[in-house]
Amino acid sequence: MRKKWFIIQTYSGLENSIREAIQTKIESFGFSHLFGKILVPEETKLDRANAAAEKHIIPANARLLVKENQDVAKGEPVAEELEIKVKNDGAIAEVKNYRVIFIETADRRYTKTYYIPESAKIETGVKTGARIRQGMPLAKSGEYFCELDGKIVYTQKMKRVVIERVNGEEDVYLIHPDSCDMRLVKRGTAVKRGDVLGDSRKVTSKTEGRIELSELPGRKEIKIFKIIRTRLYPGYVFIEMIMNEETLNLV
Repeated sequence: MRKKWFIIQTYSGLENSIREAIQTKIESFGFSHLFGKILVPEETKLDRANAAAEKHIIPANARLLVKENQDVAKGEPVAEELEIKVKNDGAIAEVKNYRVIFIETADRRYTKTYYIPESAKIETGVKTGARIRQGMPLAKSGEYFCELDGKIVYTQKMKRVVIERVNGEEDVYLIHPDSCDMRLVKRGTAVKRGDVLGDSRKVTSKTEGRIELSELPGRKEIKIFKIIRTRLYPGYVFIEMIMNEETLNLV
């Protein structure tokens, strides 16, 4: 016998719960051969009326784990930042908490990145998405002022690690606090080329949505737009099956 389409009526909002419950019953009773698709028809569109629900700025060498227009669930990995290794033998001369602030003009033609020690006490208004004008202070102490009109695209707390080589020259590393190996990263510690200062770090989505990717100078940008789902037939579940006494009792 061929499978035919049937309609199950339920309360609006319970369609997916009913679909999952039926699917569980089908698998537990071993009736998969009697059923086909179980559908809750819906229309999906992106919420373009508002800004992206989520934005990630990652280094240019980071590995993308998603593609353009891919749908992602909350908590799904979207990128992986590579581990940070020591470039040259030496000793750790300095470890300080810093704030990286990335500012971009409205036309996206000009950018400026600031590296400010947390001890300078960052201004409370310096947050991702905030509008900022030339001359505005970025910190309460020190000579840290914005040099262009634009928007704060990215702000992140980082560990600034300075390694002094044998010849006296210095290498500077910026490491995300979550990946920094504090067992190794201590002032005075001798390090060798290839030692890992910071582990690889996965960036995960904080919300469900659809991916939009941008390759920009010195960085990659991942935007996640919220998906709006609208039931085409509220309160109805469409099921493909062979109708008999067993399947009728199951649904």
